[in-house]
Amino acid sequence: MVVPSSVDHPPGLYFILDRSADDSLAEILPHLLLSSQEPATKLHLLQEHRITHILDLANSFRNRFADQFIYKRIEIFDCPMANIKRYFGECLDFIDEVRMQNGRVLVHCSAGVSRSATIVLAYLMKRENYTLENALSFVREKRPCIRPNNGFMKQLKEFENELKQR
Repeated sequence: MVVPSSVDHPPGLYFILDRSADDSLAEILPHLLLSSQEPATKLHLLQEHRITHILDLANSFRNRFADQFIYKRIEIFDCPMANIKRYFGECLDFIDEVRMQNGRVLVHCSAGVSRSATIVLAYLMKRENYTLENALSFVREKRPCIRPNNGFMKQLKEFENELKQR
């Protein structure tokens, strides 16, 4: 289903609302998992994977189990002109907090392909010193369907260059 964007983007931009079932959670690191929105709606899956925190990058539903998990919600549309890089610090800090608490965070967006994958890639690049190419290969081994949109890939390349200069 294609739904017109309702936020401050130029007219005519759309996002894809994914309604297909995808219950898979990819464990990227012991404390970091990646998925579509589907597992975030299923308490038994979250408990089975020992999730303690949820980083929600979807625009589709509210936190269903707010009394059982710690949520961080970032609303960003999956369009090439969206500035996802401005959220890297906030999201990476949240993932770091989970790691320090010996927790497990599920990072998800609608399809688990672009927005959430972009954040996971940025995390690997900054915190684990991966190159963008190595991060893409590593994550694709665990979740082959990832495909950040062209604008997000451009921002990841910029981020990689910034990290190299430090």
